[in-house]
Amino acid sequence: MTETLDARIASALAASGKAKRDVLVALVTEAEQAIAEARETIATESERLLDIANDDPDASDAAVHKAERSIARLTAALPKLRDRIRQIGEAEHAESWHTQADKLESERDKLADELAELYPSLVERLADLFSRIDTLDDAIGRLHAQAPLGEARRLTGPEQRARGLTAYSAAQPPLREHLKLPDWDEPHRIAYPPPAPLNPFSAAMVAAAQAVERKSLGLYSPDWAAAEKYAAEQARNESDRLAEIEAAKQAEAKRRFEQAVLEDDRRARTGG
Repeated sequence: MTETLDARIASALAASGKAKRDVLVALVTEAEQAIAEARETIATESERLLDIANDDPDASDAAVHKAERSIARLTAALPKLRDRIRQIGEAEHAESWHTQADKLESERDKLADELAELYPSLVERLADLFSRIDTLDDAIGRLHAQAPLGEARRLTGPEQRARGLTAYSAAQPPLREHLKLPDWDEPHRIAYPPPAPLNPFSAAMVAAAQAVERKSLGLYSPDWAAAEKYAAEQARNESDRLAEIEAAKQAEAKRRFEQAVLEDDRRARTGG
């Protein structure tokens, strides 16, 4: 025997989380249709109930009461069905959300491990590489500053060589010009580039102050004359070294500027 609509609704509501969403949706549709049909029955049987030709008004009266009872029962059941549908929808959404979260969490962990493994060593390698490039650039600058009269040969730096550049320009600046790599353990501190060194004049003043300090200490030693001579020699050597470095840098900067001007002029003339 086929279950009545009321029985199937009661069974679905009693099934708790086991009821399927599509089954509940179908029951809501069926209940709404049954309510509409019951209203039609009430209208029809109410009219027949007053018809003097109806020889069985009790049957019509019973049909009206039955339809009213059905409407009341189904109307009371509909909010429960809709609430159960909402709960199932929320559970399905939560399950889908957690599935997506688990997937993203797995991808996050992989990227986090990769970053933790790569970044510190990468910063260390880049800092070391750029430091060696800076050292070689300085050496090349000093070499150019000491070039024989009329010697046209010039060496490009390692980065220029790697990038296929003859000179830096506003459109092709050094990679390190805007590069900043935070320290892994202390991100507020920049691991690269290192702090700028003192300019030559400040460095010379520091060297002179150190020389005075060494001289002062020497005055109270058994061999103060030797200490004074040593301090003066060290200060002189430091000053000469800084002057040589500054001259080489200025010469190289001048060369790069002139070369950039020539390159820009060539591009303007050739259109390339």
